[in-house]
Parts: sequence; C-alpha cells; structure tokens
Amino acid sequence: MSRRTSGEPEEEQEEEQEEQGEEQEEQEEEQEEQEEQEEEQEEQEEEQEEQEEEQEEQEEEQEEQEEEGEREQEEEEEEEEEEKPREGLNAKKNAERAALRAHYRRKYQLTRSAKDKDHLRPFGGKIALPRELAKIVHSDSKSKDDGFNLLKAFQGLSFSTGPVPGARRSHTPTPQTANGATCQVM
Repeated sequence: MSRRTSGEPEEEQEEEQEEQGEEQEEQEEEQEEQEEQEEEQEEQEEEQEEQEEEQEEQEEEQEEQEEEGEREQEEEEEEEEEEKPREGLNAKKNAERAALRAHYRRKYQLTRSAKDKDHLRPFGGKIALPRELAKIVHSDSKSKDDGFNLLKAFQGLSFSTGPVPGARRSHTPTPQTANGATCQVM
C-alpha cells in the first residue's frame, strides 16, 4: 500500500505539472493570439493613416483644380472684356468701309452689295464717313470737274486731216529725209 500512496502523489504531481504545462501552453497561445491581434491592430492603424493621407492629397488636388478652374474663368472673362471693345471697333471700321463703298457705288452707278448692308445694319443703316475719308472723297469729286480742263488745253489745236471748204489752207512743209525724199507714212 505504501507504494500506492507514494505513487499517488507522484501521479498527482505529474498531473499537476501536466496541468501547469497545459496552462502555460494556453497562456503562451493566448499571448501569441494577443500579439497577433496587436499586429493586426497596428496594420489596421497604418492602413487607416495611409487612407487619411490619400484623402488629404485628394482634397488638396481638388482645391488646386478648383483654384485653376477659377483662374481660367477669370482669364476668360478678362479676354471677353478685352474682345468687346475690339469687336466694336472692328464693326465700326467695317461699317465705315461699307459706307465708303456705298458712296462710290452711288457715284459711279455700280451694283449694290448685300454684304455692305449687313455691315451697316448694326449702326442703323447709315454712318457718317470719318473726316479723313470724307476729305479723300471730296478731293476726288473736285478732280472730276478738273478733268475737263484737259480738253480745254487742246481747244487751240487744229486737228484737220483734209481740206475744209471755206477755210484757208496753210502750207506746212512736209518733213524730208536726209537724201531728199518725202515721208511716205503721212
């Protein structure tokens, strides 16, 4: 019996050791699980930080795009403001040119152009010529009257080609060549 009694405590001790070993293993497993969980948490936190950084970058890009869009819109508005006076000046010049062409068409009785009417419409169909152009036009009309002075210069010349009845005949010598022959052309 003594063996049994002495064997029992050894078995109990072994059992206790086994239980302690199992408990230790369980504790180690729990520790490993905790470590794994902590690692997973760290990874999740890192991923979350990366996502936050990406979101911040996207927000910055959106802000830059919005600013760029605003700048482009402001530039377009400035260009439109600059174009309006320029377009007005061009339209006025076109109308002046059309008025000048219309004046010459009336003066020389030429056909009218629909294109000129289109240029004159925005200005009420009529436009006064600028002073410089009016001076040119008026100087042309004066020179038209002066064209008849050329005929006055030839009034004193005689264009007689043959004997005129009742007129005195003048004897103009016929040119002769160096050898004494008369000119055959006339």
